[in-house]
Amino acid sequence: MAITRHRQPSGSREAEHADIATGVSVLTLILATVLGPFQKFLQMTGLDIQQWLICTGVALSIIVASEIRKAIRRRRAAGAVPAGQPVPSPAADAA
Repeated sequence: MAITRHRQPSGSREAEHADIATGVSVLTLILATVLGPFQKFLQMTGLDIQQWLICTGVALSIIVASEIRKAIRRRRAAGAVPAGQPVPSPAADAA
């Protein structure tokens, strides 16, 4: 039994809300490390360019790993035999 995720169409209201929430989250994280009042309130310090590059590299590596995983899953699914269909044997190909 396979578990599948059903995604909403990209134009759906849920997708728009998720995009807005993601944008607000990213903006808040950036403001917390850049603006003095946010830094004081959240007890944070600013980041220098090297630290920003490290954070960006780590974030991008997560995205790259996720995309590679999805590509592998798609390739495997494309080569899979549908349920109820006989699996071709190597002997049948040689004949």
